[in-house]
Formats: sequence, C-alpha cells, structure tokens
Amino acid sequence: MSEMAALSKYYSEIMKSHNVTCAYVLHPDESCTYFLLKTIPITLFRTAQFFVPLYFLPMLANSKNFTKEKLYDVLKVFVSSVIAGGSTVYGAFLSICLLSNLIGHTSFWTLIPIPAMAGGFTIFMATEKVHGFFCHAVSFITFDILVRDGSLWPLRMLKTYRSLRTIFFMILSGIIVDSMYLNGDSIIWLFKPLRKYKPKIENDISSNKTKPFDQHHICDHKRISCKSYILQVFRTYLMLGMALEILKSLFSNFGAILKNPLTGWFYIIKHIKPNFLLFVSLYPTLTESINCMLNNWLQRSTRLNQDISAILGGLPFYFCADELQILAHTFITAIEAIWHRYKLYSDPTTQTYQWLTKIPFAKIAFIFGGSYMYTARLFYPWIAPKFLQRLMMLITNNKFDVIGERVHSLWIPEVII
Repeated sequence: MSEMAALSKYYSEIMKSHNVTCAYVLHPDESCTYFLLKTIPITLFRTAQFFVPLYFLPMLANSKNFTKEKLYDVLKVFVSSVIAGGSTVYGAFLSICLLSNLIGHTSFWTLIPIPAMAGGFTIFMATEKVHGFFCHAVSFITFDILVRDGSLWPLRMLKTYRSLRTIFFMILSGIIVDSMYLNGDSIIWLFKPLRKYKPKIENDISSNKTKPFDQHHICDHKRISCKSYILQVFRTYLMLGMALEILKSLFSNFGAILKNPLTGWFYIIKHIKPNFLLFVSLYPTLTESINCMLNNWLQRSTRLNQDISAILGGLPFYFCADELQILAHTFITAIEAIWHRYKLYSDPTTQTYQWLTKIPFAKIAFIFGGSYMYTARLFYPWIAPKFLQRLMMLITNNKFDVIGERVHSLWIPEVII
C-alpha cells in the first residue's frame, strides 16, 4: 500500500505539472460530449464481442437439446451481461471526464482507481445471475494479481512453491465438494453436483413395510459398472478440456483467424496445453475412482468418502500448478461455497450474525477489486494476467493501452534523465 501511495503521489505531481486533462489521455482533438456519445455504441459492440463466444458457442455445441425457452434465457442473460459490462466501462470513461472538468486536471486517483469504482457501481443494476458471474470473475482475477505481486507473505509462499499450491488446491477441492454434497445447487464446479446417497425404497407387500433397496451398487452412477463409469468420466472431461483450450485459443487469436483461417487454426492447435488437458481429465477421473473404491470397500456412500476422494483427487493439479488463474478460481469458488453454507445453515431464529447476510460482499468485492485490477493493469502491467490485458484492450476499443502510453510518456523521459 505504501508503494501505491508513493506511486500515486509521483504520478499526480507529474500530471499536475503537465496540466494533464481527460482530453490528453482519452480524446485528443475531441470534446468530452462527442467522445462520450461516440463511445456508447462502440463500448456495447466491443463488450458483445467478448460475450458472444462465451454464451453462444456452448449453445451450438449442445444444439440438439436446445429449445426456444433456453434460447430466450441465453439471449436475456447475454443482453444483460453486455449492458452491465458496457455500463461499467462507460461509467469509468464518464467519471474520468467529469472529474477532470471539476478539478481542472487528471491525477493518479481520478484516472483509474476512482473512475473504476464509479463504473463498478453499475453492478447493482445487473440481474442476480449476471452480477454473480461478474463478481466471481473480478474476484479471481484480483486474487491472481495479489499472488503474482507477492507482497503478502502467505501469497508469496504460494507463488514460490509449486507443491504448496498443489496442497492448497487439494484442500480447496475438499471444501468445494463437501459443500456440493450438502447443497449442490449453490455453486458451479468442474464436477456435476454430487448428491447424497439415497437408497431406493421397495415396498414389502407381505409385511406392509418398506425396506432399503439398491438395484445395482452403492455408487451414484446407475446401469453401468464403476469401471465403465470412470472411463466415461475420463473421456468426457478430456473432450471438455479440448473444447476449453480451443475456445481460449480462438479468443486469443480471433484476429489472426479472420485474416488467414489456415494459419489461425494452426495457432489454435499450437497453443493447446497438454498439462491443462492432463489436469482437466485426471482430476475428476481420480476423484471418482477413489470415491468408487471407498464406497465399495465400506459398502456405503458417505460424506467422508466424497471429501477424501476430492482431496486426493486434486493431486493432478501439480501438472497445472503454474496456472494461477485456476488456483484463483478455485479459491474464490471455495469462499463462495463457505458463504452459501453459512447463509443456509446459520440459525435465523437466534439472529446469530444474520446481519452479515444482508451485506452485499460480492458487489463490494467487484467495486474495489475491479478498481485494483484496472490500476494494476495500467501501472503494474508485469503482474497483470495476459487474459486481463486482452480483455481490457477488447472492451475499451484499445483505449486502455493508449491511456497507458500517454501517461507513461510523461515520466519515462524524466526517469532516463
């Protein structure tokens, strides 16, 4: 924090001495009014470009099971996401111009941190599904940046030791799967929600009583053996990993594919990561294998079996331990799982800490986390994930790096001297 305070003072002094305004950093040779009016359709269009593959490619992959109602739901979420994302970016641009005209010049705080927070308040207008997605994305990117930065010693330890990251992932995996076992609908994870084991009930006509009845075995998969089920899980998640890698490469090389489709597809194949495929396919496979083994050994399916299998099943993360985004996503998902459990199982009759459930922690995290990650992207680009760099360039119509170039041009010559 002291480093950021010193940096903000340094930048603010330079900007004040050069009388830097929004016209210099955002819209040279244009008025604020013209720039802001012109930016509305551009921002919405660029934001839509980000969400089109995210929402509609899975729809195409599952087109056989798609109905008009599902299409309408996807379109509704898509439009809401575009408006919410576009409003966040546009709100930041609008705040930069307003603050610059009110104060008379632009400073470190009025260039990115405060406008980013102002734009972040638009999250309160988004639907629950959309703001949940946005808040999760900003939270895990912020955690990723904090680990890369390493200023806090626990995060510095995670950044340094691969084995520690693997153990951390295994523990988080156990927390997530345990939460899914108790309340599977509250979170989204790589696995489908694991269900509590409920044996079938068969009516005994002679005694007029009911007794437990299990048609095949005690595991949660029906009509197929454990071996067949495990092979099915491996194939399913291997194909899922391939689809995710192709989608990520498609997003990264979209321009190259449009210019030259043959070369573009070569880039897609080249950028597929074998270590990611190993993790995505082996993590659920090993988890389900251990779970089946424990269930058949103990002759019952228990919560403890699920937890042990999830923890030990996280070992393949070692192959992918350098992917901090996956660890960050897992950490934020575990926090969400714990929070859902707290809200579900806290006692409303005694009102024990019930006031905590009224605080919109996710939205607050979006506002402040977004401000931090945008500031890091502009002033600490070496710790910003590449995904964040591409995203900011896309949704701001390349304005974000233009701002950086113009701001950095003020102090780089002075540093050289």
